[in-house]
Amino acid sequence: MLCSCQSRSDHLLVQSALQTLGADVLFMLSSRWEQYKFKKDVGKFCSLYSDLVVAGGRNHNSLCQLTEGASVPVVNIASHKFAPLHALGVLMTLQEHFG
Repeated sequence: MLCSCQSRSDHLLVQSALQTLGADVLFMLSSRWEQYKFKKDVGKFCSLYSDLVVAGGRNHNSLCQLTEGASVPVVNIASHKFAPLHALGVLMTLQEHFG
């Protein structure tokens, strides 16, 4: 999991959810992954050691570059452009409340 989330709770929630689903979670890099010049290479490296990359960052273009280098699926936790994990949480809350 790559995460440069501003919230530590986001990181812990995602890690807990993945473990509940039976995944072995490996927190590979710190919030500095977006500063690396060759993000495609980060995607290639992560693909060598995982079946799925869960990534979050401040810059959506960084996530796109990471995805270009990865040979495994990359799940976007959140970026400045999209926050699919947050949207899913809102939908699940609405479903729970309204049925």
